[in-house]
Amino acid sequence: MRANFFKSKSINKFFSIAGSHELFTSIEDISDDNILRLCSTKDISWIDQRYPSKPLLSYRHDREFDRCLETWTISLDTPLTFLSSRKNGLVSVYDAGCSDDGLFRMASPPYSLVPGSGNWGRYAGQTFLQQPLTNATKTSLSLVRLSERGSVQCYDLFSDHHKESPVSVLPSGDLQANFSDFSKLPPDPGPLGVQELSGPGLFQLLSNDVELDEEEQHGAASALMERLPSYWEKEDVPFETMLTTYDIAFRTSVEPGQASRADFLAGCVLNSRQGYRAFTEGRLPMVSLESGALWHHNIAPTLTCLDGTLVSNIGELEELLHQYDLADGTDRSSTSVRLESTAREQLVLDMALSCDVFSSQSFSKSQDAGQALEVMTEALSLEDEPPPVSFGYLRPVQKEPVEDGPEDFTSPLGVRLLLKDWDIGSDPEKYVYLDVYDGSTNSQPVRRMTHTQPTEISATPQVSQVPPQILPSTSAFLPRNTVGFGSQQNLASGVPTWSQELVASTQVLPGAYGGRPGKKKGGKKRVGGF
Repeated sequence: MRANFFKSKSINKFFSIAGSHELFTSIEDISDDNILRLCSTKDISWIDQRYPSKPLLSYRHDREFDRCLETWTISLDTPLTFLSSRKNGLVSVYDAGCSDDGLFRMASPPYSLVPGSGNWGRYAGQTFLQQPLTNATKTSLSLVRLSERGSVQCYDLFSDHHKESPVSVLPSGDLQANFSDFSKLPPDPGPLGVQELSGPGLFQLLSNDVELDEEEQHGAASALMERLPSYWEKEDVPFETMLTTYDIAFRTSVEPGQASRADFLAGCVLNSRQGYRAFTEGRLPMVSLESGALWHHNIAPTLTCLDGTLVSNIGELEELLHQYDLADGTDRSSTSVRLESTAREQLVLDMALSCDVFSSQSFSKSQDAGQALEVMTEALSLEDEPPPVSFGYLRPVQKEPVEDGPEDFTSPLGVRLLLKDWDIGSDPEKYVYLDVYDGSTNSQPVRRMTHTQPTEISATPQVSQVPPQILPSTSAFLPRNTVGFGSQQNLASGVPTWSQELVASTQVLPGAYGGRPGKKKGGKKRVGGF
């Protein structure tokens, strides 16, 4: 906002808006209190004309973007600022002005005036009227509006005369005597006082329960060590399932009714100090588990390849984890050191229990000479029917049992024809495919694709030492077409008899059905003269 005085040609900048999407909508005249009231699409500002660069008060009215917003300031007991718009009937009242101490403040929060009879629509204009004729002792205020249809509406604005007076409380003698007792009472925490236990108490209670459980699990861990070697003798050993050492320990202990696929997240008896002590002392019966399983493999070298920070020797893993210890200081308590050591031991134990993988079923190997001869004999006796398919580890199972039928699963004929030439355990790169429908084709082993560098082409062309072969000269003329004297013409003629070839032509031809119009005939010229 700028001001241009008649006595001076200069322009003074009073106040500006920082936002690019904000516009001034109204400005009032300077009142008796030297306050200038500005309204924009976002705020209402009260500015002292002596210091226009910084508003005394700016209030966000939270109205939608409206260019019709305007303010009206009426001085009753105190100056009241009314915010309204021609697009709706909502009127907001702001009781802002100078107080007795000389400071500019807002006496009460803003409030709204609800129009009568639900007149929220648009109107053409409005004004505020002070009518001292209705009440000689006190002026009243009326809001007069002109609707878009030409009707005039008047609203009398008034406030409740029964204002709340300041309340003063005088304590009695008995109340003053109890003030000393009131100061000794604990503060009221409100709804938080309903809680029964606090956070530190719960943590201490949890730590005590863990220590009690470890003492109770000491005997259970020893009993588990004795039952581990006889695990493979159980009748409910899972078939076609690979188990780690932790899975075997989990199923040997008290197993839940329904085993889930996330059993490695659940705890067992070995997840304790006694389990770690048994691991470090070598009391885990790993040799018995390996001898009882039909297949065993240690994946520690594989984990080392996937993560270079790990070591294949689980015993050295504890020394490696010391690099993640907290810094020692005077502030650390013995509980913190003990928890850190326990967490490190449990991580080492979890890694040790997950490195060995066992299976109650072995991998099938390729058939020996005797079995191969037997299969070939059966194939010949079945009129060239392919032999049954032998699987390595996983075997198909029928979804629904067949009544009065064989229990063994038999592969379809197409599957057996496809896999009859494949031996279990053979190298895929050395496989030779023989096409039974084309006996003349010499099949070669399937080789892996390798990237070869392109050969460099010499700039000087190489001249062949062998002279080019001289071909016999032939006539460049077409043979003459002999005309027959039969009843029908010879259709197998080498020379076409039509004017255009039966191929797509790139030239656009004129005509009625061509791609471009023909040339128009010129009109007759009019000849004038004598």
